[in-house]
Amino acid sequence: MRVSIGSNEYRTILFAIDHDNVIEARKIVLLNGFLKKSSKDYRKQIDIAKTILNELKK
Repeated sequence: MRVSIGSNEYRTILFAIDHDNVIEARKIVLLNGFLKKSSKDYRKQIDIAKTILNELKK
């Protein structure tokens, strides 16, 4: 998910629990949010979100 506030771009990694399509999902978990600083790949942020999701599964 992308949110623009002024000149800042924020990204949130989310996971739909009850449907493959996020738009049709009724339960969505926001896993990680961060300020986008450039057009680089955010692998570390994705890895953090995966860790959070794995912790929620326990």
